Amino acid sequence: MARGRSTDHVGSRNKGRLRSQSKIRKLKCYHCHKEGHYRKDCPERKGKKKDNSNTADTGVIEDNSDGAGVLSVTISSSYRGWILNTGCSYHMCLNRDWFATYRSFDGGKVLMGNDIACKVVGIGSTQIRMHDCIMRTLTDVRHVPELRKNLISLGMLDSNGCSYWAAGGVMKIMNGALVVMKGLKQNSLYLLHGSTVTGAAAAASSSDICSDTTKLWHIRLGHMSERDMDVLSKQGFLGSKKIRKLDFCEHCVFGM
Repeated sequence: MARGRSTDHVGSRNKGRLRSQSKIRKLKCYHCHKEGHYRKDCPERKGKKKDNSNTADTGVIEDNSDGAGVLSVTISSSYRGWILNTGCSYHMCLNRDWFATYRSFDGGKVLMGNDIACKVVGIGSTQIRMHDCIMRTLTDVRHVPELRKNLISLGMLDSNGCSYWAAGGVMKIMNGALVVMKGLKQNSLYLLHGSTVTGAAAAASSSDICSDTTKLWHIRLGHMSERDMDVLSKQGFLGSKKIRKLDFCEHCVFGM
């Protein structure tokens, strides 16, 4: 009797294994259309996810003097503007022709996500026309030719006395009460609302400093009228530059 029960138990266990193996063979993946696994366990699908994760610009900045900082960027490869970034230690630019001033500089390396180390070969300044049409100079910008994205370090701006906050998909960088930069959110990143000025355009913009000063005072004084600013200028409250005719101000017209 004991032997019979043992044989029956082994037989039922073998049948259970066969039924389980049969169920596994009947499983079909809706991704690769092969049997034996579900879509969530598909090796082909997991392989694609792994490849896609390596396309982001992720790296560590190694500097000869100030240690290391971390940067992480994921955005379309076609984007050629500036990204406002909290992870990088310095402003970094890949375009040599974007620099208004430049000198060669051994600034260490940037370690990319594919483990390729990119050298910092220069340092200088760039000129950017911001959201308010005022051209501002970004200094101490590192030149990294092999970098995929141009980065503005929020840490550096903070060290230079600026503050920043973000809400509703808009980031504002403040110098006191003045908004000096603005970023618009896209794919969880804040892209600078502005454009780099290069070559002859940069020289022309620099020569028109009086016009920029007029607009700067206009913004600082809460979008004061041209007539009232002229009164303050004649009384010596706005420095030595003369007040010129204001260009069109969309903030005054549309209440932005």
